[in-house]
Amino acid sequence: MNVKPLLDALGLQEDAARTMADDLRTQIEELHGRLRGAPTEVADER
Repeated sequence: MNVKPLLDALGLQEDAARTMADDLRTQIEELHGRLRGAPTEVADER
């Protein structure tokens, strides 16, 4: 049995998962920044 194609496919999936995780980290950082500013914005509207 040749495992190279399987290892290649797993490598591609790992790369895709790593990219997705990086994108999610970026989104989390952006949302965290927006949430940090939210209490100030709500307090200003009162």
